[in-house]
Amino acid sequence: MITTTKNINMDLDLLKKIIRMNKKDLFDFLETELAQVYKNIDTNGELRNFLFCAGEEPVMVVAHLDTVFEDFPKLSSTNSTNDLWGIYDFYQTATEFKKIYHDQVQGVMWSPDGLGADDRVGVFMILSLVRAGARPSILFTTDEESGSASGYDFALQYKHKFQNYGIKYLMELDRSGVNDCVFYKCDNPDFTKYIEGYGFKTATGSFTDISVICPIIKIAGVNLSVGYWNEHSKTEMIDLFTMSKNFDIIYKMIKNSKKIKKVYKYIPKKEPKKTKPKKEKCDHHECSICLTPIEDYLYAIDLGKICLNCYMEIYDIKGGVK
Repeated sequence: MITTTKNINMDLDLLKKIIRMNKKDLFDFLETELAQVYKNIDTNGELRNFLFCAGEEPVMVVAHLDTVFEDFPKLSSTNSTNDLWGIYDFYQTATEFKKIYHDQVQGVMWSPDGLGADDRVGVFMILSLVRAGARPSILFTTDEESGSASGYDFALQYKHKFQNYGIKYLMELDRSGVNDCVFYKCDNPDFTKYIEGYGFKTATGSFTDISVICPIIKIAGVNLSVGYWNEHSKTEMIDLFTMSKNFDIIYKMIKNSKKIKKVYKYIPKKEPKKTKPKKEKCDHHECSICLTPIEDYLYAIDLGKICLNCYMEIYDIKGGVK
């Protein structure tokens, strides 16, 4: 049930619960929780591959529900269809009792079973933001780790009506580290300056949901650090102090979003122009046969660098060069 609290350090049980859930159950859980606050929730019909809530504050926060640790074990040749539910029940039990360790002195959390903090931390922070009283628009995708087809689906369906929600920019909570902000191929200097004004530093990244969504809806987006480390490995851990600190900053960013007067547009980064390779220049600036000054040359075995006319005469070539 949605309750109001601004201290996420006090609700680590919720974080552990989110980490232990498989993707399907997490999707259902979030839908039920958010339905208590948001009037309209879009789950893309029967596909249920994204969950979108239109909020009251003009920023959209994004996170993904999938992790690199598979939600279901792969079926072997010995598994029959009749065994499927048995396998599911076994995995549910195994996931429910995933070992999670918490060092309260160091303020870190980890699991030898694969934590999945990428991006369950982002999911936890978004739900905690709502519980703290923030009302941003929300998007949860379901397959970021395999290319974010759900992100594409969302962007294509909403690109012509996105302006109706008054969203000024997108903010994905899916970056490791302490204070990174990643813009991918969005090159809006005003937006970069605005985000860095909250203490984040521009870094580079390869891919996340907003890198496919923002170019389609034409609104700028940023991916922010949420305090996990060593993603995609079983040594992954959460720095709870960083998570808590960044939560406070992101909460403030959402509350301040109403002060933004303009929509931050997606400006694609200009790719460097490809230059044609230059023709090799002659060192001596003269043909080795007729001694005519030249800039471009051809090379003949045993003769060295020669002009085009001498080359054609020697090799009895008729016509010109294309």
